[in-house]
Formats: sequence, structure tokens, C-alpha cells
Amino acid sequence: MTRQQLHGLAALLLITGGGLFIFTETVPPAVAGLACTVTAGLLLLLAWYRDKSK
Repeated sequence: MTRQQLHGLAALLLITGGGLFIFTETVPPAVAGLACTVTAGLLLLLAWYRDKSK
């Protein structure tokens, strides 16, 4: 995947994770939102690493 595709996927995960945090009142969806946020961060690190290695 290209850097732009990874950034787009990370943005979608952040939007989804934020929505799960805001619009839910129970713990399991909030944990899923946290997992989405962490995954988005990892994707951004992967994109940075790929860009740096060129």
C-alpha cells in the first residue's frame, strides 16, 4: 500500500473509533473504538517508516 492509502485508512479508523467513543454508553464498543485508534496510530507509523526508508 502507498503512504496515501495508509493515511486514508488511518483516517477512516480514527473516524470510526471516535464515533464508537462518542455514541456508545457501554464498555465493549468503547474498547473497540480504542482498538481502532491504536490501529490507526500503528498505520501512521508504518506509513512514516515506509516513507523514511526510501
